Amino acid sequence: MSLTWKVVQEKALIVLPYGVLFFLFCMFAAPTSKVANQVFYLAVLLPSLVSIKLLLENKRLHSALLPFVVVIVFWAFFSLVGFDLGGWENVAKRFKHALYVVTFICAIYYLLLEGFISVEKLVILLFCFALIYSFWSFIDFYLLHERSFSARLFPVLRLNSPIFMAIILAIYGVPLMKLFFDKDKNINGLAVFFLIIFFLYFYNSRSAMTGLFIGLLGMFLYKKKEKQQIMFISIFAFFIVCLVGSYYFGNILNRGVSYRLDIWVSSLMKTVDCGLFLGCGFGGNSEITIESGRTFQHSHNIFLSHFLNTGLLGLLSLLWVVGYITYQGFKHNAIMVLGLLVGIAALMFEGNALLTNPDDMWLIFWLPLIMTYWEINQKNHQGIAVVRDNVKKEFKS
Repeated sequence: MSLTWKVVQEKALIVLPYGVLFFLFCMFAAPTSKVANQVFYLAVLLPSLVSIKLLLENKRLHSALLPFVVVIVFWAFFSLVGFDLGGWENVAKRFKHALYVVTFICAIYYLLLEGFISVEKLVILLFCFALIYSFWSFIDFYLLHERSFSARLFPVLRLNSPIFMAIILAIYGVPLMKLFFDKDKNINGLAVFFLIIFFLYFYNSRSAMTGLFIGLLGMFLYKKKEKQQIMFISIFAFFIVCLVGSYYFGNILNRGVSYRLDIWVSSLMKTVDCGLFLGCGFGGNSEITIESGRTFQHSHNIFLSHFLNTGLLGLLSLLWVVGYITYQGFKHNAIMVLGLLVGIAALMFEGNALLTNPDDMWLIFWLPLIMTYWEINQKNHQGIAVVRDNVKKEFKS
């Protein structure tokens, strides 16, 4: 019996990488969130739980992700703050979401660790998913339903938010541009940039535009050749022209007041009222009421939302994770740190929670974070291997 169970565990571990890629595909292709969630449960969560013993025995996987698991579980305990409002049902819900997020990041890291797919190929794959999905949404929304091109483009399947879809397109497009420029494939890099700009114009996402701008700045810091410097300056100039032009011919800069500053101030005041140390907790009400009396669902800033829910303890732990990986990503020339930078910049204006069911936030925050983290650890591992080889050669000589 034990031998049979061991075989089942090994088979589940073999299936897991395929399940992860299929789940990522379904995040774009599934008609509803319910379908995408079911795919995650069957293709990712189930194989991970079945093969959990083998995953824990993988020392590189275990040692790399243990800090993430500790931090995520720590955040889940904030569901006990404001317990009277949410009760045990809310506590169970938050720990369930923590399990989902931990499973996802473990599965992604295992996918990369086993060499099933490289970061570069995963970037290309995800950008292609986002691009094809955007093209299909464009055709369905404007051509099949005969809507005016001045109307805001709304995606038609699982990822139905124009704001988040635009951010996702920029997150995986900027690293892909960098990959092409490094290989002197400048035409390909420019094509990616123009495709991003084209769809961001119709998605009308100011947060995605901000993320793209910060990502391009990060790419400029990565410049290695004089020709690249000229190329990046040209891209920046065109970006500014597009941004100014959208004020007169689009809705990106002139589609109304966002009330962001009022929301952020009210969010900080609400956190102070609840208590700076622990915040309002996940059991509390995350709605923000500004001075004029208008109410918004959340803080429209992932860091302020996290601060509201988990207080100073949760915010500092989040800043530590993001700051460490971003710094190490640039230090080790990790290509996906550019995508992470785009996501972080965009989430300064969007986002509600980090511990969720499978949703946009997994593609915007968790996936770029883990891909960057894997690149950092991989280059550290390669560096250690080189040192060992040099020591062996010196010893033999």
